[in-house]
Amino acid sequence: MARRLTLDTSFLIDLQRERWSGKDGSAHHFLASEDRAELALSTVALGEIAAGCRDPGHPFLQLIRSTLTLLPVDEETAIHYGVVPGGSGSRAPCRAPTISGSPPCRSATDSRW
Repeated sequence: MARRLTLDTSFLIDLQRERWSGKDGSAHHFLASEDRAELALSTVALGEIAAGCRDPGHPFLQLIRSTLTLLPVDEETAIHYGVVPGGSGSRAPCRAPTISGSPPCRSATDSRW
């Protein structure tokens, strides 16, 4: 079974900036190192990206919707996220990008990747 990684809005923004610049940065390198992982996105993060795109037909938004597994956010998901290593309620270090991406977790946008 493939590992599931939940990407956050900051990671996706960095990935898009790298695409625009034509240079592979930490986001691209991270994805290349996790090529077998199932990539997921919360529906809340999808809404944040949609707000930034302002157009439901924007190519970046369509790419995200067609390639990432969308995770519904319900009470069980929120509680689980709060207690798993790397979640917003955790003090354990993590390797995967998380929704919060806040310290002590290293997000995929961290230059130390």
